[in-house]
This record gives sequence, structure tokens and C-alpha cells, in this order.
Amino acid sequence: MFVFGNAALFVFVTTLVINMQVFPNFVKNNLHANANVYAWAEVAFATGAIFAGVWVMRLFKHQSQVLGNIVLASISATCFAVLIVSRSIWVFYALNLLLGWANAGSRIMRTTYLFQHIPNQVSGRANSVFYVINVLCRLALIYLFSFPFFIQQVSYTFAVLSAWCLLAVAILMWYYKRLVKLKGDEIS
Repeated sequence: MFVFGNAALFVFVTTLVINMQVFPNFVKNNLHANANVYAWAEVAFATGAIFAGVWVMRLFKHQSQVLGNIVLASISATCFAVLIVSRSIWVFYALNLLLGWANAGSRIMRTTYLFQHIPNQVSGRANSVFYVINVLCRLALIYLFSFPFFIQQVSYTFAVLSAWCLLAVAILMWYYKRLVKLKGDEIS
């Protein structure tokens, strides 16, 4: 549970970092656009999140939530990789739509999996551990990306974020069989 609970949060961690720190800088310095572009990107992101709320569980109905998180983390990694080279505003909007879908979808699948596998009497303590690790990861990435190198070379920022999501994919694939076989009553 510890491995899944944290690895499945990697997409959420990267999403918070890009929305708080990376995308405003990217829009201004790389797309050479104004706040309207950033605002429309947020609309695209929110639209993707709405689609995830409606469709993600239906789309992965016959698959495990672990596989769903692997797919969605892979989509996020791909979006960040495309942002390394693309300077198109329309591509930026499309990728925000996908990132919103991947972020919300992975959170839905993660929460569903945890509800199915962690007993109610320990879920609060487990979520506290996940939350603390989530905050520490966010702080580390925000600190790293506040260095002038990453502000001026945003492509490297996206490369790190893509690698972060690919690390989540690798971890979830490594533990895939154990996570899929895991039953809720085995955890205490």
C-alpha cells in the first residue's frame, strides 16, 4: 500500500508544481503570451478533469486501478515531454486538457483502490503518511525549480517532471502483480 499510495500521487505532485510555478513562467517566457493564455489553459485543464470524473472509471472498468494509474502517469510524462519542444499555444491547450484528465483520473483511481484495500480503522493514518510525503515531494520540486537555471531553461523542468512521472510508471509496473493480487483484508 505504501508503494502504491505514494507512486500514484506522482502525477498529482507534478500537476501542483506546474500549476503553481512552472506554467505561469512558461506562458510568459516561452510562449511569449499574456495571462489570457494561462487562463484558457486552466479552463482546458478543468475541462479535462471534468471528463475524467465522468469517464475514467468507465474507460478502465475492466482493468485494475493500478493499470489505470500506469496509463495516466504515462500520459502525463508524454505531455511533459511534448512541452520540452513545443511552443504552440494550441498544443499547450491540448496538453492541459490531457494533463487535467490524467491528474483527476489518477486521483479517482488511486482513491478507489485505497478505499478497496485499506480498512476504515487505519485509512486516516495511511492518508496522513501519504499526505506528508506528497507535501515533501512538492516542496522539493518547487525548491529545485526556483533556481534560475530551471526558470530560464524550462525545457529541463519538463524533462524532470516527465522523468518523475516515468519513475511512478516504473514503480507501479515493478509492483504490479503484487498490487493487483492484494486483498483489503490482508492489510491491518
